[in-house]
Amino acid sequence: MLITQKRHFTRSKFYRQLKISLNHLTEFFKHLLQIILRHPFKSIIAIILSVTMLGILNSPITKVQIIFIKPKLLNNQDANYYKNLVKGKPFFISSNHLLSSTLLKNDPRIQQAIISKKYLGEIKVTIIEKQYVAKFNLNKKYYVLTSQQDIIPVIKQQYKKLDVPIITGITNHNIQILKDKICEITTQLNIAFTNNHIPIKILGITPITDKWHIPTIKYTCESRYKNVKSFTILFSPQKPTKVQLQYLITFLIGAKQQHLKYSIIDLRFDRVIIK
Repeated sequence: MLITQKRHFTRSKFYRQLKISLNHLTEFFKHLLQIILRHPFKSIIAIILSVTMLGILNSPITKVQIIFIKPKLLNNQDANYYKNLVKGKPFFISSNHLLSSTLLKNDPRIQQAIISKKYLGEIKVTIIEKQYVAKFNLNKKYYVLTSQQDIIPVIKQQYKKLDVPIITGITNHNIQILKDKICEITTQLNIAFTNNHIPIKILGITPITDKWHIPTIKYTCESRYKNVKSFTILFSPQKPTKVQLQYLITFLIGAKQQHLKYSIIDLRFDRVIIK
């Protein structure tokens, strides 16, 4: 209680002193304005002050600090590119939203750019990268799929570096149709594995149509369980993802307790089929 009262007293004292300082500053400017208005060269003084203020308002951003939060593809070369995008812009006139929008517009990999102005002409930019859920190679070009359903082109080196499942068996047509569902299933699957402490990693994703012409999204996975090293999960893009995941997690937890072996988990029908 004493500590709380002391902190409250210190904070109240600080605000009282701040208020007194602001009042003194206001009085100073009032007095300065009265002197200028009585001065015989008040027009010239007003012009000089206006030009000075205009120069201060238009002073450029000269120093930019870039901070990446858990980067996956972004690097120092990207940081230099971002610096050049905002350097030279007016420090006071450019709002944080405007500077952030400039960065987001020029790089689709950025999820959020947090701007904080430090000293005159100096800003700090904190970059949060989008989450990547999968990658694929189409027509000898490389792409990544984000958790926001964005398809972003990347260079080959970035494609190889990114540790996410590879989508195979796709075309320009079906990737546009299935990307939202693949993104939804993959994101929720990873969350479910993490939350339930299930040591399973998704290796590959393949849209297929089986012999009964049932649309299917096949997930190839590997596990750390001794009795099951690799297996396949078959999802239906037409059924609610949440329902299929509930069946899957329930089975995986039970299979772990009973040390069951399996190679295929088929979630496309009303009952789960295990092979």
